Amino acid sequence: MDYAGSAKNLAGCVAAAGGLGLFFGGVVGMPEWPFVVAALYAIGALVAPPPRRQTGALPPPRDPQTLRADLTAHDRRFLGQLPPDVETAYRKVTQDLRDLLDRPALLQTGSPDTFVVERMVVDYLPTSVEAYLELPRAFADSHLVDGRLTARELLLEQLTLLATAAEDVTTSAARDASQRLAVQSRFLAERFGPTSGDLNLGDR
Repeated sequence: MDYAGSAKNLAGCVAAAGGLGLFFGGVVGMPEWPFVVAALYAIGALVAPPPRRQTGALPPPRDPQTLRADLTAHDRRFLGQLPPDVETAYRKVTQDLRDLLDRPALLQTGSPDTFVVERMVVDYLPTSVEAYLELPRAFADSHLVDGRLTARELLLEQLTLLATAAEDVTTSAARDASQRLAVQSRFLAERFGPTSGDLNLGDR
């Protein structure tokens, strides 16, 4: 949108019109009124919000190989810095995610399951761990956050949620694959089973 139709120009025009109203109402006289109108226009244009930047297109989905590389990079950054119980919980999440990524046929492009796995790898998991590692260890292990849990306990809680989410995605994706296997089984039973009218190739 050009400046003539922008919010800043419209706000400036409204403020300038108010200045003209002051002139015609006798509040501002000659020779000040042109300066008052110009000043009010400038103020209106200044306080108006700037135009919103157009959001760029979303990045393309990351393929399973790239996501596995992301997990390896997380391991290099995080392992060795976490308490043993937290590291165990972290490894549970990453192993569940790797099990899925090692079977890319389970993750259909554009599916909700695939989206969740990607967000877990590139956002949810590293964000949780990074927030914990930014804290001094003694503080993270002893001070309550919001009077409820320590930062260490909160991270364990989040890692448990992520592990559960990974298991749920695995169940959902595997269920779809199991259905395809069941359909194939029914087809073969109808095609070659004992009650089929077709030639049983196993007979001699």
